[in-house]
Amino acid sequence: AAITKWEYRYRRGPDGWQLWTEVPGADYRTYTHTVTGLDNGYSYTFELRSYDADTQPSGIASATATLPLNPTAGVTIPDAALRRVIANALGKDVEDEITSNDMATLQTLEAPFAGIGDLTGLGEAVNLHTLKLGNNSFANAAPLASLWRLETLALSAGENTGETAVRRQLRSAVDLVVHLSRRGGRRRLETIAEVRQDGCEEAPC
Repeated sequence: AAITKWEYRYRRGPDGWQLWTEVPGADYRTYTHTVTGLDNGYSYTFELRSYDADTQPSGIASATATLPLNPTAGVTIPDAALRRVIANALGKDVEDEITSNDMATLQTLEAPFAGIGDLTGLGEAVNLHTLKLGNNSFANAAPLASLWRLETLALSAGENTGETAVRRQLRSAVDLVVHLSRRGGRRRLETIAEVRQDGCEEAPC
C-alpha cells in the first residue's frame, strides 16, 4: 500500500523521547524534512515511521547524528599531514578553510603511513564511523575521546589513546552481553546485561 503519512520523534543524548510528530503534507513522494530548534554540540537520535492507507504504522527506522558545536567556525588542524588527509577527504584544497560543519560530514577516514604527528582538530569529526591511522608518528590519541560513534578504529601499538576514550568506544560498540553456560550437554542462559552509554567514566563497567 502507498504511504499516506510520516511521523518522527527524537531525543537528545540520553534524554527522553519527544512525542511523535507528523511531517506536514508528507506522503510516498516525500524524501526530506527539516527539523529546527536543535542545539549545537549535542547528539540526537531520530526515529521515523510511515503509515499506509490502512493507517497501520510500519517498522521504525533509526539514525543518530551529532551537531557541531559551532558549525561555521574554522577548525585548527596544526599538523600539515593530517590537514592534507582531511582536506582530500572533503574534496577541498589544503589552503581552504575547514569548518566544524565540514568535519561533521566525515564518516570514514583512512590514512596509514601518512606521516601524521598530531591529531589536534580530528575530534571535530564527531560522526566518524571508521578511522584507520596505523603507522603514523603521533604519540597522543586523546583527541579521539570525543569520537564516540566509532565502529572501526585501527591504530599502531604504543599510541596513547587513553583509558576513558577506549572505554567509551567499547560501550558504544556493544549493546548487550549475554552469558551462556553449558551443563549436561545443553546451553543455559545465565544472565543478560545491558551496556549503558552513560556514566562509568571513572570506574570499570
